[in-house]
Amino acid sequence: MNARERAEWRKTHWTGGVATSHDEMDAVDLEWWLAQSAEERLACVFDMWDEQMSLKDPSHEAAGRLQRSIGGVRARRG
Repeated sequence: MNARERAEWRKTHWTGGVATSHDEMDAVDLEWWLAQSAEERLACVFDMWDEQMSLKDPSHEAAGRLQRSIGGVRARRG
């Protein structure tokens, strides 16, 4: 993808603006997260975790899936 194609992609996929206070930014942030599907939110958290691990350990390789030792699926109570 060349520079022009990247710029066009950003124009169609990115949004921006100016927040004049922390409260306004918090509202924008919350609105963005609530607009994402559960799958998109999980993917973002997964990406943030991989990024944090890369900063902590430069030899870290991005995970392809969740570790099985984390837990499992359980029926909700109540």
